[in-house]
Amino acid sequence: LQFLYLIGIRRAARGHSCSPENTSSPESYRVEVQAMSGETPPPPAPAPAVVTHTAPARPNALQRLSDAMHRGFADAFGWLTQHVVGSPWITIVAVLVLATIFAQGIWFYSENLSPEKQFTPTESVTADNDEWVKANFKADTQPMRAYFISPSNGNVLTKPALLYMLTYHDWLTTEASGEYAGKRYTFNETCVRPSPADPCNPAEGVLKLWGFRKERIEADADVLATVNNETAWRVVNPTGAPVVSYLNGVQYDAAGNIVSATGTQMWLLNSYTKRKVSGDGDKHPEVDAYELAASTATYGKLNDGAGVGVLTYLYTQGDVQNESGNAISGDVSALAIGYFLLIIFTALVLSRARCKYSHVNLAFITVLSVGLATLSAYGTCWYLGVPFNNVVQVLILVLLGLGVDDAFVIMYSWWDHADEENMKDRMVKALRHAGPAILLTSVTDLVAFAAGSSTRLPALRDFCIYATFGIVFDFAYQTTFFVACAFLSSRRQQEGYADCCCCVPVSDDSGCCVTKGQTKGVHWRESDPGSFRRFFGVYVPRGILSPVGKAAVLVVAAALTSVGIYGCTELKMNFNYDWFIPSSAPIQDVLEVRDTFASNFIPCDFYAGAVDYPNDQAALLEDLALANSSKWVMAGSMSAWLWEFQAWVAAEHPAHSAAATAIAGQDYRLVAPAEFYRLLKLFASTETGPPASAVHIANIAWDETHSTVKASKFPFRLPSAPAEDGMTAYEVVSDFQSLLRGQHVFAHGPFFVFWEGYGIIMDEMIRNVAIAGTCVFFLVLLITANIFLSLAILLNVVLIDVCLLGWMHIIGVYVNSVSVICVVLAVGLVVDYSVHIAGEFVQVSGEDRPGMSQRDQRAAYSISKMGPAVGAGGFSTLLAVLPLCVAESYVFTVFFRMFVLIICFGLYFGVCVLPVVFSFVGPAANLNAVPLATVWELMPLQGFALRPEEPAAAEMQHPKQLSGEMTKQAAPKPTFG
Repeated sequence: LQFLYLIGIRRAARGHSCSPENTSSPESYRVEVQAMSGETPPPPAPAPAVVTHTAPARPNALQRLSDAMHRGFADAFGWLTQHVVGSPWITIVAVLVLATIFAQGIWFYSENLSPEKQFTPTESVTADNDEWVKANFKADTQPMRAYFISPSNGNVLTKPALLYMLTYHDWLTTEASGEYAGKRYTFNETCVRPSPADPCNPAEGVLKLWGFRKERIEADADVLATVNNETAWRVVNPTGAPVVSYLNGVQYDAAGNIVSATGTQMWLLNSYTKRKVSGDGDKHPEVDAYELAASTATYGKLNDGAGVGVLTYLYTQGDVQNESGNAISGDVSALAIGYFLLIIFTALVLSRARCKYSHVNLAFITVLSVGLATLSAYGTCWYLGVPFNNVVQVLILVLLGLGVDDAFVIMYSWWDHADEENMKDRMVKALRHAGPAILLTSVTDLVAFAAGSSTRLPALRDFCIYATFGIVFDFAYQTTFFVACAFLSSRRQQEGYADCCCCVPVSDDSGCCVTKGQTKGVHWRESDPGSFRRFFGVYVPRGILSPVGKAAVLVVAAALTSVGIYGCTELKMNFNYDWFIPSSAPIQDVLEVRDTFASNFIPCDFYAGAVDYPNDQAALLEDLALANSSKWVMAGSMSAWLWEFQAWVAAEHPAHSAAATAIAGQDYRLVAPAEFYRLLKLFASTETGPPASAVHIANIAWDETHSTVKASKFPFRLPSAPAEDGMTAYEVVSDFQSLLRGQHVFAHGPFFVFWEGYGIIMDEMIRNVAIAGTCVFFLVLLITANIFLSLAILLNVVLIDVCLLGWMHIIGVYVNSVSVICVVLAVGLVVDYSVHIAGEFVQVSGEDRPGMSQRDQRAAYSISKMGPAVGAGGFSTLLAVLPLCVAESYVFTVFFRMFVLIICFGLYFGVCVLPVVFSFVGPAANLNAVPLATVWELMPLQGFALRPEEPAAAEMQHPKQLSGEMTKQAAPKPTFG
């Protein structure tokens, strides 16, 4: 772009122009228009009583710079277009070769499909903690939860029900299996073990009271008495969680004993050490296969226990990932329908009543150009090592919205120069006008997305990098590849061939399939407007620029903004994995059952690093007591191997146990430092240690020589309620960090990496939108040299974002990483609508006339000139996302809702509100602005700026031209009152 700009400036400085005629002055522009129309200049009209010239008399330095830049860019695009249309086939081949070269970046493909890595902020304390945990405790675990529910609110704590639960447990741990890579895996291959030679860790649940032994249950004369035996429970469950934490719908007698429960749950742990799997990211495919098979089989076993009053449900991450993955795959497939609708709409916009003058074929070229830009952007980012993520899949939607809009701008400018017979000169003129317009919007989009690449959210950062390159390639390919194809289509038109079947000759009167039989003998011009342009070029300006229309537009804008401001005060932050599961998935029944357990909890851990365990026992005990005092730790749920180890040494090796020491209100007997590790090795062994030590073996990480402890963990349980609200979830993480800052231990859980993100996500959103808006403001100011215009565009973008944020609350979208991405996207998308309209407003000058001010005329012209292209671009994007209205995945559901809001607010504020505001306080015209009366002769929509109080005159002068049935007489010139 700098190269093109310098060429244009250099030629402008020499007094040259890249167009066939020099159009640098309004007078030469008028002569050119009259020459193209073949008409003699009309006699000058009498001067009106009051004439107000809008161009400044003494331009400042910024205005002179802007004028030079605009003329330089116009000449640069003229120079570029001359070379493109001079060698169209070479241009097409060159672009295809270039896209192929960039596409080879697929050989350097990398991905980041892990939700933890996508939506966790960089420089995150919990992210660092998570990496430390994974480095020191390789055997990550993934729980399975089996739920046994009485369908009639009966009692599941009966002997027949317990025997059925045991039968299911035995089937789940011995018979259920899943296949991966030609091998079947059972729980015995996927379970967590204290050591490779040890048996699987037992399941957690009430069945532990009977040791998962059928004969013990059958021999128990009173199972309820066993359930209420706290001593027996403490023996088999040293973690400290009470038996009621595994029950639901518990009923008590007067003495406080459990007499019944409507449900119970059982936990089993699988070893889930993630690894890279081609095409699937980081996962453990063997465990996923087993869990998915077990879940699928359990759906068939739902009623197996109905005879004893029990229904069975199984919740596994393998099933969750399968359902969410299927939902995303199905929604991606649905996008193909959107692309088809977009192509059909683009073809309709580019079609004409005469087959010869239609450009339906360019609809496919437009989409192909966007596809090449997307492919090139992907390849470039892969070359640079930017990982692919789930959010990047929607990049093509963004580029389609921008690319199709650019194509419409080019083609509408092409039709505005329909009187030029030389196709090369016509294309050059079209790009001299359209080129700077799409350059301005492309650069503002690029700056907006480039600003977003500085965010701390990896998913948004990587998407913005992909989008930045995508916009560069989209702009480059639209101004070269598409222009070359459009020129070939124009040459086909000149030679008299059909648009879709380019080898079939047609006459000038040959209509398309819609107008066949209705065109013979009817005069028609290529510049005559279609229905879409007539709507934006005639009816929209007449409607919104009348006194009543202006009031209505401003009232609606005020109402939308007021609702938006209210909604902003009600925004809530939240994120839940369950949202990624389709509502029609069978696992939804499992989720409903899971949510009925009032004692639901989230397993978490406190971790300690390379502490001097023998000599720092007292300090570590104080830290554990401090951690256990947190309000977020369920009472009695914390388990510490250090407590059990000291109690075992005091009982089995009292000679090496010190006298009782009071620490944090509790008495502890510290182990002699000299014997600490020797006794710990005996304790952490299934052969020499106590039965309870088997649970703690996995909580101790030894160094490579197995001589000292390098890390340890202390499990506890967190109530699941905080996970339901984003701010509460962040409060959990923040409280633990504040409580344990400077201590030997820290808290960590499976969702902490997400929860910490809630604390910065709002700040990141405001920061990125502010940076993007500021960059757009200064860029528009540099190019237009108009502070008022730049502020108006910035204010328009701010109002759109306020409405977008506020209406997020109305449509039920929470603030999270997915929705924040859409908010940042909005800046890059909606700025197009405002910049196109505002840019045209300052390109023409006018005079105040009775009944219609010059601002009204310029506002009407800007809508008529750019409204059809902007409206077509927005509507085409809306069609592309329309199939996502039935999306089942959370990401695409949010994107559909947000894109609809972005497009609707962008079009309304850009095409309606901004011109109305400009009609009152619009900025002055540029130095090189063309008089409105001059450009009028090029516009096919004569009558678009007629005074609202003269409808009869308008209909008398132009009724047939507006309907495409103009007679062969020359069209009358419009009047301005």
